[in-house]
Amino acid sequence: YRTLYEKWSSEETSLEKTITSTRKKTAGKRYAATESVARYLADDLGMTDATPSGYSQAVANDGEPSASDITAFTKLLSSGNVSMLVLNTQETNSVTTTISDSATRNSVPIVRLTEQMPARYDTLTAWMKALVGQFATAV
Repeated sequence: YRTLYEKWSSEETSLEKTITSTRKKTAGKRYAATESVARYLADDLGMTDATPSGYSQAVANDGEPSASDITAFTKLLSSGNVSMLVLNTQETNSVTTTISDSATRNSVPIVRLTEQMPARYDTLTAWMKALVGQFATAV
């Protein structure tokens, strides 16, 4: 038990150092997200969620965003006022495709992630460290 705890503790400390270091680059940057799956990580990185509220509310309530919510999102992506789009690849549909296509057209970097840890990672901290790296690269 002690050996496993010490390994985890070391990995956790390394992750926290990576977040602290990356925060210098990401703090104050605005992002938009198709779902709020990375909200806590973005908060730890000092980022601001600029996702249009109507869109966020619809998705949070398992509803469909209205046409005006989608338009607000695509206008945001074309405005140059966000540093990245966070795209949950486990929940894609025609709306998220429209949004990600808009991000691509407007040269907004896309951070693709999932709700569940991909099999290629051995530990949660390794996955989180990789996500922090993706955020750093995007901004």
